[in-house]
Amino acid sequence: MKKLVLWIISFIILTLLIIFLKNKNKIKMPKQYEIAKLTITSPNFENWKLIPANFTCDGKDLFPEIEVDNIPYEAKSLLLYVEDPDAPGWEFIHLTVANIKINQDKEIISQETLEKSVLWTNYFQDLWYNGPCPPKQEIHHYYFRVFAFDKELNLKQWFSFEDMKNEINNNAENIVGSGYIIWKYER
Repeated sequence: MKKLVLWIISFIILTLLIIFLKNKNKIKMPKQYEIAKLTITSPNFENWKLIPANFTCDGKDLFPEIEVDNIPYEAKSLLLYVEDPDAPGWEFIHLTVANIKINQDKEIISQETLEKSVLWTNYFQDLWYNGPCPPKQEIHHYYFRVFAFDKELNLKQWFSFEDMKNEINNNAENIVGSGYIIWKYER
């Protein structure tokens, strides 16, 4: 009987440890209250559709215009990051930009917006947006994630992705909205 109890306790501890380690680097969302679901669209292409080549490494590497709607009144800034979770080994970051100023309940994020915000060096070692560039004959998904905060974040130019995740986690109670759009690309 003692062996069975020890085995059950060991199993529970191991399970909790695995759950903790699995969620250690994830971005936490606030649990105190419901946050607004931001509506993310683009005039350039639709959700779950293929990205036109002009917005990728095979074209002009243009940043697609992003429209963020349903921004709560209390929001003071937006954070946007673009990731490719299909990259082998880790989520590949194409752009991270913080403290995007908000003028109304609908904001358009464009190349001009990026120039006025705080940027981080992406995984291409570039300060700007670099579009999708997956290996040939592989379809990758690109998440454009937006968070609305009721304050500006304490991030300076050249902040790291880890700094960004920590800032989001440390200010989870200041998140008043979030949303994303997913696009695909294949070369």
